[in-house]
Amino acid sequence: MPGPFATSEAENYLGIGRQTVKGTGVAPAFWPAFHDDVDLSHGQEISGLMEAGGSGSITLSEKLGHMASGGFQFRARPSIAARLTAYMLGADSVSGVGPFDHVLTHDLVTDYLTIEQNLSDEGIERFIDSVISELTYEVDNESTHIVRVSGRWLAGSPNFQATPTTESYDAETPFVLRDGIFTLNGSGATNVQKLSITATMRYKVEKVADVVPLYLIKIGLDVTGSITQLMLDWSTEYRLVNYGSITGTVPLKSPTPGALIADFAYGAGASARALKLEVPNLDWLDAVYTPLNPNGDSVKVVRTFHGRAVSATPIWRVTAKTNDSANYLI
Repeated sequence: MPGPFATSEAENYLGIGRQTVKGTGVAPAFWPAFHDDVDLSHGQEISGLMEAGGSGSITLSEKLGHMASGGFQFRARPSIAARLTAYMLGADSVSGVGPFDHVLTHDLVTDYLTIEQNLSDEGIERFIDSVISELTYEVDNESTHIVRVSGRWLAGSPNFQATPTTESYDAETPFVLRDGIFTLNGSGATNVQKLSITATMRYKVEKVADVVPLYLIKIGLDVTGSITQLMLDWSTEYRLVNYGSITGTVPLKSPTPGALIADFAYGAGASARALKLEVPNLDWLDAVYTPLNPNGDSVKVVRTFHGRAVSATPIWRVTAKTNDSANYLI
């Protein structure tokens, strides 16, 4: 249909399908229910060249690259959050008899996806050989208590499509802050107000004889984050990080190590759902508390961290309990 178009039309979607064969696109099978701007850039890299006879102006343009990328945000419902996490990380171990536990960890094998974006059933773009490159999991007690996920993706080959796919969305209840049980450095914490964890899969983009990437090669996983807590004890969070222990009096020569588990769960029996986020080994990078101010405020402490690989223990592990019986990656 002719425009103008609205960004909020019901036909608009971002759909994702897992490819079984690199280079062969598939129709989307899952649709994140995005709730904010959906980013999309074709990422064309074009260089203007000057030559003799051009009086100092560009006479020739060379296209060096065409690499689409995008971003989206959705609320962490059980199935879609687990599925997209699996697509980024790469390894899924399934157990249980329903609901099913999916233990998700990372490998260095690229799982290619097809990502399709549809504007009003007119602009239907399918990006073949795409990957989920980053996921950020956030929850707080201010703007919204719902656990949110922000995703970033990279793409290989763009293709324009003639026909849209009929979409459907995960209708289950999203996780919220009060569903969470937080364990920090092995001890329970009941004063958590905000949490943000970002898992970034690093890729080496390889082109050969074309401007679009031929391979997106996994090279490593980074995990960073921050946690905000209402300060109930001077030593437990602030002193631990900055002085090495809850009794420390001088800085240590090495970072303060720790661990983090945020276990969101609701329901029982066949209706049980869970999303457990684990950083088994981390280094606390900094801890700051609310600045002193004569106007007055309650004191909160914000700690930042990065994950660290230790022996065979994964740097990042997500355990999802869903009604999906099949391995997400088979």
